[in-house]
Amino acid sequence: MQVRTVSTRGDSRGRSHSRGGRAEAGESSLERAGVPHGMSMTLAEIAALGVRRASVGGALARAVWGGFIRAATELATNGKFDGCAGAASHAELQKLFANLAERSLPRH
Repeated sequence: MQVRTVSTRGDSRGRSHSRGGRAEAGESSLERAGVPHGMSMTLAEIAALGVRRASVGGALARAVWGGFIRAATELATNGKFDGCAGAASHAELQKLFANLAERSLPRH
């Protein structure tokens, strides 16, 4: 099983952020890992390898785009909305974003 490791690059403020290849100073190459396309390991399995932080943003974005492409293709080729089955409802999205906003607001 291959786990893609992460490297760092400084930003305009001198902070480091991840970009595939090397680990940050003081971290082994497996302490930080990105989730490659099609990976079927669990977070527990990755942690057992010594990974402390897994970057999942790209994988989640690819999952969203994959669903979008499948739904759009089904609509364009067959005129069907079947690809939208299982989509989040408006109410679910509103609840999600309300909860996220509530957690990020400063508390006085």
